[in-house]
Amino acid sequence: MITVRKLLALPPKTRYRKVISLLESWERSLAQGARWDKDHAGRIFRMLAESSADLPERERECAQRLYKSPSEGGDGDRLLRELQNLRYGLMELVGASPADWDLFDPGTGRLSRRDDRVLPLELYLDDIRSPFNLGSIFRSAEAFGVRKLLLSPHTARADHPRALRSSMGCVDVLPHRVVSVEELERISREQSMPLFALELGGERIEDFDFPEGGIAVLGSEELGVSPEVRRLAEASAGVVSIPLLGAKASLNVAVAAGILLERWVASIATSSRLVEP
Repeated sequence: MITVRKLLALPPKTRYRKVISLLESWERSLAQGARWDKDHAGRIFRMLAESSADLPERERECAQRLYKSPSEGGDGDRLLRELQNLRYGLMELVGASPADWDLFDPGTGRLSRRDDRVLPLELYLDDIRSPFNLGSIFRSAEAFGVRKLLLSPHTARADHPRALRSSMGCVDVLPHRVVSVEELERISREQSMPLFALELGGERIEDFDFPEGGIAVLGSEELGVSPEVRRLAEASAGVVSIPLLGAKASLNVAVAAGILLERWVASIATSSRLVEP
């Protein structure tokens, strides 16, 4: 346990980085109902409120509020929010901008999927190169009840550290495997699963006739859906597009996946397969 005296002996940025780590550990303990050293926390809050001349007024006032009642904190949600406000303020001060996967998630622990919340929907990721995008797609797919992800041989590895972090645990619970284009065609044919692609030049998403089950293809960030996979889609359920405005008129593939899945699930919301919790 680092003492206030040792913290004060450190350069300001190093000191605040140490405090950031402490704050995150206290947040997790508070959210999980575990014991945490409130007396030590109180001393740290007092140091920040009274002995940190370079601390911005907003963070100083936050530390002062936490110091006044660190042992109880009254409303647990209020205390947790105060801890977060102080931590993110210190992170901004030291130039440590958080990534999405660094955000504190109070719902920790191993995820578990309910079979009655899984839909007969699958995604084929056609050469998605970014592990971050891959993990984000895993997270959206799990949230919308996708049954399985099929990864092309050149898609980023699901066990890549960045994919694991951005998936927020979803890689562990959402079934997935590597599938060649030839195997994708065989799966679609033998299992009678309609295949469609999200790509430019297709039918507007609001007009597209989504199947109640099937395989949706998402293409490479740089090159889109490969010609051979697009031909499979055109011969099956077709090609769907998201109408875009703006000068750039393009979407991150993980964002596009979320839009597609929301529309697909909404189109089958009345199906008996979709059971309300």
